[in-house]
Amino acid sequence: MKIKFTILLAFICLSSVLAQVKENEILSKDINGKAKFIRFKETKISSNEIATVYFLKKQYDVDDKVAFLPINNSVYENKNFTSLKYQQYYNDVKVEFAKINVVSQNNNIHVIIGNYIKIGELSTIPSLSLNIAIEKAKNHIGAEKYMWENETNEEFIKQFTNDPKATYLPEGELVLIRENVLNESSKIVLAYKISIYAELPYSKNTVYVNADTGKIILSNPLLSHAEGTAQTRYSGAKTIETAEIGGSQFKLFDNTRGGGIRTYDMNGGTNYGAAISFIDNDNNWSEYNNSNKDNAALDAHWGAMMVYDYFLQEHGWDSYDGNGAVIKSYVHFNGNYDNAFGDPTMKIMSYGDGSIKFDALTSLDVVAHEIGHGINQLFFSACEL
Repeated sequence: MKIKFTILLAFICLSSVLAQVKENEILSKDINGKAKFIRFKETKISSNEIATVYFLKKQYDVDDKVAFLPINNSVYENKNFTSLKYQQYYNDVKVEFAKINVVSQNNNIHVIIGNYIKIGELSTIPSLSLNIAIEKAKNHIGAEKYMWENETNEEFIKQFTNDPKATYLPEGELVLIRENVLNESSKIVLAYKISIYAELPYSKNTVYVNADTGKIILSNPLLSHAEGTAQTRYSGAKTIETAEIGGSQFKLFDNTRGGGIRTYDMNGGTNYGAAISFIDNDNNWSEYNNSNKDNAALDAHWGAMMVYDYFLQEHGWDSYDGNGAVIKSYVHFNGNYDNAFGDPTMKIMSYGDGSIKFDALTSLDVVAHEIGHGINQLFFSACEL
């Protein structure tokens, strides 16, 4: 009886995914014609894990070599909406940057958005050893000294983690990744994903090394994130995500949302190459309430966080392009500039301090307006306020 009940339950779960997704429900496709963004209007699919995985495998027409596993710490709940990300694997090897966000409402899938990467036939057995790959990664970073070379650092990490085996020594994970991560048609290769923690100069990077050729595919800088206290110009006291640098300072970088949220200081200029980061020593940004209107940067940063959260939670849309693009905000643009705008070429937002018509143009509605241009058009327009 128990076996029959289990079979019946599985049939009920899977029967809801047999219906074809309507063409008008597919809002975006990749270069292979596979859906990247689906908003379900008529099709009803249960959001339980069995039905969701079954649907994804049918949708992308994959065999048993491909798996989609839920990322447990990615669950986000808001009212009757639930968001959960699924990670793609091939022969038990993680496919890097291949995550699919499933947003459900009332136990049915509401939105599916993300990146499925087609693999084809590919060996997951590396030609290079991990030790050689680590040496390649170290040579790429080129630091004077690494964290694990300092006995004091090694002792600290053991005490801090309460683990006598803890170490800063780099470890490697085999992953599959596009040879050019920005090109959807780029070849898929096997790579070692290696974290390199350097002391001089201080840095932490994830380096991807081709596991067959030793070529460096990508070096991704990592900064730990922290929660800071911000007394914003327009929205009062808020908690903001920041990034710790050098172990003692913080800057307006949020590494927890999509590709990140970055807020820069233009210092009244128009040369983006001269922009610098906003820095604070204790992550309490109260001193930014000054005559220079530096607290406007806190509004721009917090506002971008809130707009990102809204579109992801309510619409399943990840950043302005739907694929987690980094959101870059430039504050104090062009002195007492009475406007704010998005640049369609550079995909950035610029905020003036105001002069005659306005005060600093970084209130939440202005930030939402500028990010909204990118969401509505899938690229930043030059439309001004």
